[in-house]
Amino acid sequence: MPRDIYHRGSNKIKKLMKSACLFLPMTDATHDPSNNRTLDVSGNGNHCIFANGYTSSKFPTKLGDSRGYSLDGNDYFTTPSCNPFSYGAGEAFSVFMALKWNSGSVIELFGHGSGGNVNAECYYLASNNTIRIRGGSPAPEAYLSNALSSGDVTSFSYSINDTDCQMNKDGVASGGTQNITAPDKTAQIEYIGALPTNYFLVGNIYAFGVFPYVLNASQNKLLHDYFTKGIS
Repeated sequence: MPRDIYHRGSNKIKKLMKSACLFLPMTDATHDPSNNRTLDVSGNGNHCIFANGYTSSKFPTKLGDSRGYSLDGNDYFTTPSCNPFSYGAGEAFSVFMALKWNSGSVIELFGHGSGGNVNAECYYLASNNTIRIRGGSPAPEAYLSNALSSGDVTSFSYSINDTDCQMNKDGVASGGTQNITAPDKTAQIEYIGALPTNYFLVGNIYAFGVFPYVLNASQNKLLHDYFTKGIS
């Protein structure tokens, strides 16, 4: 059984989580069913609610092995109203996610869906097996090839510094630095696992984090190793 990351994690991982804008290790200790949410351990209080907080049929299901949630194609998380993910051109940030994808041709991994604005969108296309990042609207988009295999546990991250985007898979840089549209100041990540009306993830999410800086190679490797270890 995986260790409880929040309480028994290494000092390096704890320090890295504390440096985030938001970090969701999704363990038993951070599962808060009485308030329909999973807890942020960054110290910023950016706890994320299940779906809209009250429609239980859309709540992710806590996995029984201490880490992660299962999403059945109708579930998602919502970030807090004091959204920590606004950013603008010239500002650096990184996003990390550990997950298992089971099925679905178009999957929204996280994004902003209000009023048709899909800035900060990250989605998966099974037709060409790519994870695609949209920093602003319209394109260009950055993309990660050979991204997911059904039933396999994978981590990926991406970092944007103004219009330069670097993507990483399983803790290793992939595809080189790509150009991406400079994000709009109003762009926000509001939903994890879906846009609420469509493109839901069918699979599991084990950890999710947003950092106000570009993750380096050793930090990406540490996150991958720690949050995918012992999961099958």
